[in-house]
Amino acid sequence: MIVNPFSTSSSFLGFQHVINVSTNVPTQVYYWEELPYNSMINLNQIVLMPLNNGTVYAFNTSNMKVIKSFTVGNSIGFIGVAYSPDMRYIAIADGPSGVVEVINANTLQVMWSQKFVSPTGRTYYPCDIRWDPANPDIILVPMRFNNSVDEINATSG
Repeated sequence: MIVNPFSTSSSFLGFQHVINVSTNVPTQVYYWEELPYNSMINLNQIVLMPLNNGTVYAFNTSNMKVIKSFTVGNSIGFIGVAYSPDMRYIAIADGPSGVVEVINANTLQVMWSQKFVSPTGRTYYPCDIRWDPANPDIILVPMRFNNSVDEINATSG
C-alpha cells in the first residue's frame, strides 16, 4: 500500500509499506480504473493501479501487496484501465505508446496486446478505454490523433 511518499516506514496503521510512488509529476498516479455500474472491489480481488509512465501495478486487496507489475508503455502521458462488465477481464490503453491490451483478471496474463500507430510511425494515442455497455465483447477506444472512436473485439483485438 502506498502510505506516504515521504516515508520509508515499513508499516502504517496496520498496512505494510510496499513501494513509494515518486512525488514528481512523471510517475504520480494519473488515472484509476473504471468499474462496471453497481460493482465494487472486495477483499481477495486484484486491483490495477496505472501510473502515467506506462507502468501498471496489480495488487491484492486483502493485503495491499503489489503482486505483479506490467509495463505497457515507457513515456509520460495518459493511461487508462477499465474492468469488463463481469469483472473477468481488464482493458488497458496507454496513449503515448499507442498500446491497447486486455488482461485476464484471474491469471493476470495478457490475453492480447496491439499497438495503434499511423503509417508514419506516430501513435494514434488511445486516450481512454471503456467496455461497450450494449456488447460486452467490444471495447471502445477514442484515438486522439486519428479523430476516431474505435470498436475493438475484446477477445482477440
